[in-house]
Amino acid sequence: MKFYRRRKNQLCTWVLVTCILFSFSLLASHDSRGHLFLSQYLFTNVGRSLLKRSSSVSSDRRAINHPKPLIDFDVTVPPVLDESGYFVGKVLVDTEQEQGGQRLPQDGALVHTRREDNVVRNPNVSRTNLKKTELGVKGTWQSTMPKSAEDLIDILDSKISQIPQVVDQAREFVDVDLADEFLQIHKALKPAPKKDNPVRVLIVTNRRSGSSFLGQILNQNPGIFFNFEPLKLLEQKPGIYANQSVFLSLLLSCKFKQMPFLMDFYNKERLHRSGSLAFSSPPLCTLSVPVNSTNVRQCDKLHPTFAASVCARYSHTAAKLIRLYDISSLERLVTRNNLNLKIIHLVRDPRGILSSRSAAEKRTLNVDKGLEGEAGYLCRRIKSNLGLASSRPPWLEGRYMLVRYEDIAYDPEKWANQVYKFAGLGTVPSEVLSWIRTNTNVESTNVYSTSRNSKATAEAWRKAISFPVAKRIGEVCKDVLSLLKYQPLENKEELINMKRSVVNPW
Repeated sequence: MKFYRRRKNQLCTWVLVTCILFSFSLLASHDSRGHLFLSQYLFTNVGRSLLKRSSSVSSDRRAINHPKPLIDFDVTVPPVLDESGYFVGKVLVDTEQEQGGQRLPQDGALVHTRREDNVVRNPNVSRTNLKKTELGVKGTWQSTMPKSAEDLIDILDSKISQIPQVVDQAREFVDVDLADEFLQIHKALKPAPKKDNPVRVLIVTNRRSGSSFLGQILNQNPGIFFNFEPLKLLEQKPGIYANQSVFLSLLLSCKFKQMPFLMDFYNKERLHRSGSLAFSSPPLCTLSVPVNSTNVRQCDKLHPTFAASVCARYSHTAAKLIRLYDISSLERLVTRNNLNLKIIHLVRDPRGILSSRSAAEKRTLNVDKGLEGEAGYLCRRIKSNLGLASSRPPWLEGRYMLVRYEDIAYDPEKWANQVYKFAGLGTVPSEVLSWIRTNTNVESTNVYSTSRNSKATAEAWRKAISFPVAKRIGEVCKDVLSLLKYQPLENKEELINMKRSVVNPW
């Protein structure tokens, strides 16, 4: 009966390892030959190591074909156990072969011996002759069978960490980048370390208000898992989620397995996937894709379980939203879900917003009912959220920050520091500062680009619309202009005089 249970456990473990390693092949890169080699290597050696560790009989081992030279544990040496009774493997480049169930050194190979606990182990000693006391620590050979998923991952860790050595010995058909990808996949599969009160940041704004630019200040941080316009899914699949707050709570908590159609959305919407470094870089994408590029054809399809595992390893999560119309709807995330939520309310001069929209849609703004209706709706939405913030509800205390796009455009580094300080994200990483310095002094005609001369862009709308249009928008949005300290325009000269800013200091 004991023998039966032991073999049953071995079989279950083998099946589990097979499934995990087969999942690696589902995350395959474009280099099929190299991937096949690594999959074969991992499958052969991990499974082999587990079977050897779970069995106390060595003489019945069968020879297993594997790529040579093999990097493996020295199985002729009894295992070393740590204080918890778990196996601590020592890796070596093994030049021995197996023939007829025996390990024979190749020509010129050294016979391995180890000195442990002041005892020299002879590789010819049979494992069946080793006593528990001879191990020098508590536990037995059989007790090292993995007891949990974490233990199994540790076994994978010991094997995957050897991939670079395998690559060095098989360069003819394995790419180094592929090995790096496997290592990143491995890191994502390991249980994520516990985080101390992770920050959940939401950028709430309107379309064409500079949210992509501000978003990059978070997206470029290697410790933040960033989501680009995820609420578009709710427009495509209405009724799937109870409301926006339920959706955002799951999203910011990396619970992708509980979010129907989310991965399908990112797989289909290339702009939204490439707008997130997390979704468009290894391990979730085999190639690093330029920000806001639609060239994500070669990215692997996203799967909820793996994406959630990767997301959970990030220190913080964030999203930018242009489809959240009422900030008060976020109260549930704080009061019910107890998230450490930080809301950055990004605003912009309504005249600049409407001018930018018309340029993106390649249409001309005219003084008519359409203009009044669009301007009226936009400014009512802004005014409503400003009113909520000014009323200072208890749940919003310390969680809300108002930022004008023009201020960030004129001094991005200063405001990046203020955003990070407000959100409790620490100092601004070098990756973010490097991105700011590289992308805020670039001339670009692409209306969707985040790389441009930010200072020139802040008030460029004044050269694009007529004075009657600017004046009418100012009249409709008079209250918003006053609240946000934007200067109303009285004549055409004030509109075109770029030496005088229409953005007043706070």
